Order: sequence, then C-alpha cells, then structure tokens
Amino acid sequence: MLLEIINIKKKYGSVMALNDVSLTLGAGVYGLLGPNGAGKSTLIQIITGNLKETSGKISYNGRNIKTCEKEYKKRLGYVPQSQGIYENFSAKKFLEYMAVLKAIAKKEIGSEVQRVLEIVGLLDVQHRKLGGFSGGMRQRILIAQALLGNPELIILDEPTAGLDPKERIKIRNFISRIAENKIILIATHVVSDVESIAKEIILLGQGIVQKQGTPRDLCESLKDGVLECIVSSEQFEQLEREAVISNLQEMPDGNLQVRLLGDETKRKQLAERQIQVVSRFPNLQEVYLAVFTEKSK
Repeated sequence: MLLEIINIKKKYGSVMALNDVSLTLGAGVYGLLGPNGAGKSTLIQIITGNLKETSGKISYNGRNIKTCEKEYKKRLGYVPQSQGIYENFSAKKFLEYMAVLKAIAKKEIGSEVQRVLEIVGLLDVQHRKLGGFSGGMRQRILIAQALLGNPELIILDEPTAGLDPKERIKIRNFISRIAENKIILIATHVVSDVESIAKEIILLGQGIVQKQGTPRDLCESLKDGVLECIVSSEQFEQLEREAVISNLQEMPDGNLQVRLLGDETKRKQLAERQIQVVSRFPNLQEVYLAVFTEKSK
C-alpha cells in the first residue's frame, strides 16, 4: 500500500495554505506536526477527498483517487478534528448507523461493530448513551467508527484534543495496536502524541514541509544545538529574553536548571557570564521548537 501526495497546492484567495507539498507514505504511523494554521487540516481534507486542491494530485496504490473514489473511500478511515455525535444513540447503535453509511454488508455489521468496540475497549459500555461518555470515551468511539470495514488508510486529525494525559496515553496505545499493515497519519500540534509511535515525523509550517524524517534522525539534525545550565533567577530573566527555553526545573537551592536551544556561539556568550554549560542530546520537542519558534531562527 502506498499513499502519494504529489505537488499539492491549495490557495484561498491570495493566501497559499499549501505550497507544493509532496509526501510518500507506506505502511506505518506518521506524525504530521505543526502549529495551528500550518496547513495540517487543509492537507487532511484534501487527502480524504473532502476538499479540492488548487493543483497537484493524491494517488493511492498508483491510482489518482479521483478516478477510483468509491474504492478509495472504502479503504479510508477518518477521525476529523471536530465531529458531532448523536448523544441519544448508544455506542452500539451509533456504530451500526455508521456501518450502514459505509455500505458494510448487513450480515457483517453486528460482528464488525463488536470487533471495533473490543479494539477501543468499549465493549462493556456499548449500550450506554453517548451523551454520558467522557471526552476520552467519545474520542475512542470516533476512532472505532474509523476502523469499521478494516480500512488500510487511517487519518486522525488532532485525536487527543482536549483530553487529559491519561486519556492521551490510552489513545496513543490504541493507535499502536491497530498500526500493523496500515498507513496511519496523525495530525497534531502535540509532540508527545506521536514521538514514541511514529515511523516518521513530518513538520509542516506555513504550508510547506519544513522537515521530515524518523524521530531519531530529526533529533540528530539538531545535535550540538541544545544546551543545559544552572542559573539564578536573575540570570534566567535575561536568558529567557534571548533564547528559546525548552525545559525549566527549580533546584533545591533555589537556582534553576535550564535547557535551551543554542549553538557554540551561545555557549561562549554564557561562559563569558561565568555560567557553566553542557551540551545535551535534543528531544523531538526541541526539534519542533527549533523549526517553529522565531527566536530560534
């Protein structure tokens, strides 16, 4: 299976939302990371066939999706960023309804609904009305509807938005469990949603692919670009004005342990102020900050 995004452009009036985006995705989990307004949702709307591109094309297994739309939609599962649910429906009834919309054979609907409920851990509450579900449970039921029909391509747009850390981890674990022999694209601005499960990370900003690679390769690209030091509160105030701070921890003695983006020049500047500095290997959050924070340019 192969999803090809080929020279996609999308223009709204004079605004170029996507500018010549090209990606090739095989089986595995991909994280589409970028700040709000980066073009993530626009790209997903085009991939799912819900929005027409200005130019370029989307190809699945070598065929333009516009020439095989019905077949493509059968292979596609989609969880949009915001989707209304029928609060008076039970989980089971909602999934049965969605299965009908997906044209799943009537005789297969019952077993298919039970299959996806088990995957997302909601079998025991399948008769409860959705109006009584927590935010995390609602998100899981939306993932369940995307899994109906066992699609090869699954698109998740901000799947953990508004969820607490415990529910975020649950959603991440579900995604890992269903990832075998599928293409899964997760659009998010939360690095922790994808850093441990993604085969590749795509950093999209201002409608352009800024960086792409494995989490390890992206971190390697920022090698020697992260520093750590211990400073007083007064020193930190100046440091905060001139550098991108990625982490801050108060020490028992009242000083602050600081991680920041900085190269050899920044190291020398800090040394001149009698601040001891060590290099640290970057994490993906720091790569994100380096790409999308103006002070890091």
